[in-house]
Amino acid sequence: MKYIHNNSLAETVDKVNEALFFGKEITKENKKEISRWLASRQGIRGSYWGMIAPTESDFETGIRVFTGEPMRTVAGTSHILGKESSRLLFMLGVNDKAVSEAISKSNRGFESAMRRWIENGNGEGKYCCAVCTASYWRHMAAGGLKNQKKRLGLGMKYLKKLRDGKGRWKGMPFYYTLLALNEIKIPLAKKELEYAAPGLEKLINRFNDKYGKRRRRLIEKILDPV
Repeated sequence: MKYIHNNSLAETVDKVNEALFFGKEITKENKKEISRWLASRQGIRGSYWGMIAPTESDFETGIRVFTGEPMRTVAGTSHILGKESSRLLFMLGVNDKAVSEAISKSNRGFESAMRRWIENGNGEGKYCCAVCTASYWRHMAAGGLKNQKKRLGLGMKYLKKLRDGKGRWKGMPFYYTLLALNEIKIPLAKKELEYAAPGLEKLINRFNDKYGKRRRRLIEKILDPV
């Protein structure tokens, strides 16, 4: 299977995320190739605080996150793809000096951004916009960032305050948030999934396109966890 799309970081990240989400095997050779390619884009022009950089094509077209919600801004595109890429580098687990250095530098860059965020009076449980916040949670859930348990706990408390009483959260990208919650293994995240669960079953058969199939499978995982 072809994972790397040289003209699009977004497409590359999407293909790898799809394989991981549906439990498809990625060979050792493919993991190394993917990881080295991602690492080669760390800190180059277009990167967000020294993270993994999108391509020009990604900036021109905008992106969609794994569950289909769009991100059109340049900063958002750069940040989300940077975090999703750093997350994948950590998850693929390739033992390679260049890859390890890319992970370290990318994470240091984001920690610098987070320090500025906090200095400006913001909390550690969220970051920037709603879509960026969900990508931040996904990265922390995979590992590789500092104070993950504390930050995720603060994030879940923040999310609880956004409940609309109808199984959703005000302003948050619904399915991308569910995707993050399903990966966060702390009790507060489970509480938010329990809050959303009653309304999910009626949604399960609504989807047919690529993103719809992912949403349906996500709902199945939430309603019937292994």
